[in-house]
Amino acid sequence: MSSHFIPQDDNDTEEKGLEAEQEFRKFLDIIQVPYLPISNEIGKFSAALKALLNSKRPDVLLLLGKAGMLPVDVKYKSDERDFSSYLLDCTDIERYLNFSDAFGIDVWYAISNRQLMYATWYWLAINDVKRLKFRRKGTSRGECYVAPKKDLITVSAKLEKPLAGVLCRLAMPSSR
Repeated sequence: MSSHFIPQDDNDTEEKGLEAEQEFRKFLDIIQVPYLPISNEIGKFSAALKALLNSKRPDVLLLLGKAGMLPVDVKYKSDERDFSSYLLDCTDIERYLNFSDAFGIDVWYAISNRQLMYATWYWLAINDVKRLKFRRKGTSRGECYVAPKKDLITVSAKLEKPLAGVLCRLAMPSSR
């Protein structure tokens, strides 16, 4: 049975997104991962990044020592009705793939929500959307990829090494 997408009010979505970013930074502090937040202010957005590359910028750069930096876009996403997947905007994915191609570094999504109390985060390298061949779905807000939770990396402060799955994936070769 297919799930039904329930559109949210744009202001509500933006507010939840900002809340998720704040909670993500708290989560990183708890698991002791250093990071650099990236400003969301419109006046501080690179015109070249937007115009020349048709790209988005991530919300945070994780500083992972010798493993390097990891750009992360934090997403507040409600579960689909059956609680087994999330919908990811196709246009956003394409814009982050442009970023990845231009700079040779994968952008990652970190997804959580209030129901998870921001204690668990589902992670996905943007390039994996194509590699894993996520199906597309039309919604009232446009085309989305359906990202099954089983294909995402679960990160929780309860894990002995919270980012182990992400770091393991970083070591794998990436292909678009």
